[in-house]
Amino acid sequence: MNFVTRFNHLVIDFLNAWIIQLEQLWWCVGLVFGITATLFWLNRQSKAGRLFASMAMLALIFQPGFYFAIPHLAFYYANAVFHLQTYHLWGFGIGSFAGLAMVILLIRYTSPYIEVIKHRLTKANSTERNRKTDIRQIGVHLPDSQSTYDPTKYCNDKKGMFFGLNEQRKPVYIPWQQWRKSHVDVIGTTGSGKGVAAGVLLSQALASGECVVVVDPKNDEWLPYVMREAARQANVPYVYIDLQSEQPQWNPLQHKNANEIEELLSAGFSLGEKGTDADFYRLDDRRAARIFANLANRQDYSLIETLQLLIQHQPDIAEAGKKFVSDLEEIGLVNAVNTRAGVDLGSLIKQGAVIYMRGSMRNPRILKLQRIFVLSVMQHIEVRPRELVNGQKARHACLFLDEFKYLISRPTLEALGAIRDKGAHVMIAHQSLGDLRDCPADLDPESVVASVNENCAIKMAYQVKDPDTALWLARMSGTILVDDEIRQVKTNAGLTEARDGGRTLRQAERPLVDTNMLHALPERCAVLYGAGLAQFFFTSPIRVTKSRWAITPVSIPGAEPKLEKPSPANPSLTTAQSLLDVD
Repeated sequence: MNFVTRFNHLVIDFLNAWIIQLEQLWWCVGLVFGITATLFWLNRQSKAGRLFASMAMLALIFQPGFYFAIPHLAFYYANAVFHLQTYHLWGFGIGSFAGLAMVILLIRYTSPYIEVIKHRLTKANSTERNRKTDIRQIGVHLPDSQSTYDPTKYCNDKKGMFFGLNEQRKPVYIPWQQWRKSHVDVIGTTGSGKGVAAGVLLSQALASGECVVVVDPKNDEWLPYVMREAARQANVPYVYIDLQSEQPQWNPLQHKNANEIEELLSAGFSLGEKGTDADFYRLDDRRAARIFANLANRQDYSLIETLQLLIQHQPDIAEAGKKFVSDLEEIGLVNAVNTRAGVDLGSLIKQGAVIYMRGSMRNPRILKLQRIFVLSVMQHIEVRPRELVNGQKARHACLFLDEFKYLISRPTLEALGAIRDKGAHVMIAHQSLGDLRDCPADLDPESVVASVNENCAIKMAYQVKDPDTALWLARMSGTILVDDEIRQVKTNAGLTEARDGGRTLRQAERPLVDTNMLHALPERCAVLYGAGLAQFFFTSPIRVTKSRWAITPVSIPGAEPKLEKPSPANPSLTTAQSLLDVD
């Protein structure tokens, strides 16, 4: 047998073996072709694409290539007619399609997991600055919650006013000079800790020699007991005035001149001009208030007794100022102020006492008296001399006005800008900007917000829920530079978005303390403004034992309700209406 014959037999044996061995593997080779061809197309611009192209080409040659070449080879080498079955091509085609589908589905459903793994394994640039916050991961930008502590351990007169512990549990102090020359604004939602902060700050102010006046419309659960204990430790008087009590305690007319009385009543009854047609009728009310003030200045009477004098001696004035007379009757019949003799606020301020006044958030008569009480205290502070006879400065006074929305009046706001150089400062507490805008009709809501914002140099913000308030506080903290990330995203063969390998950082700005942080502050955590950069700190309550003496109204010797009610013909008429009924 010559060489040609042996070569022909070798080719024929190889083709027979190929046909026998791969008879059932046509779809497998098609699967390999589908996978490698798809991977080649996806990586056609990289070196890996060449490898996949070579594998796909081999699969294409060894199966479809031989399918069409075998008839010619059989005829040439064996002089025989031979054709493979058509279903072999169908198997190859189905396998190729399955390979294509497998790659696409694999890319579609595994790409998200691969992206997560890549993100976790990627180490960020160490020079990258802060980022913008995400409310879903806001915890990474906020300090961890801290356990309660004893604030009295950190109180130090030499270091200043202690506010709380910062993120590193280091005490935060403000110098006494800055504390005494600044008004303080405490903001936070209900139960966030405003009363706790007030107890800590007011106790230190009292211990340093300041007089403390607390106006509490909501009847705080713990603050009266904290202040009574602070007064006991400072060895100063503690006076509790309850405007809802039946016991006579305070006479708003006591130790007041005519101008001061007129100012008190105008503020309490909102008799100022409001820019409406009703201003014409308020002229009569203000004239009645002016004449009433002159009568009260000459007599040592209670409110209701002085009102009786006005009606008896000036019936025309009382008839013209009906609203003033009705308002005055409302507050005059409150037992807590229906007395000729009451607590001497001016004397208590000189002694450095604690004056705690409990009011109301609903009773309209008490709401008016609250505004009168606040202005009365400010008047006592303003009229006293700045320096005593011995050359020392008058005792500093600190006024805490809780739930400030119920105490807003025009004289109170004006006093915020003028009372500081009279040896006093004010600390107010409210929940949101909406509380400040909910003011009497003779005030512009935006002017109230601007006045509080401008005059309160120190601000403490607990967690807030109102978006406008959070934005206001965030803007107040200032802005910092952050890196804003831009990612390149493309759609792959599985119609799944995948991040490109690179990213772009650009310079942007955000508030130092933004709205997301203010919405999610931890419990007892607040932001301090006015002592350098805005900073986080934690407050903790002063532990005291409740005592009934802390909420027992002050007893004034000889103070009894002074009301000589006439006997009107019509018992349904009020006192003022009865006295005006001259028929």
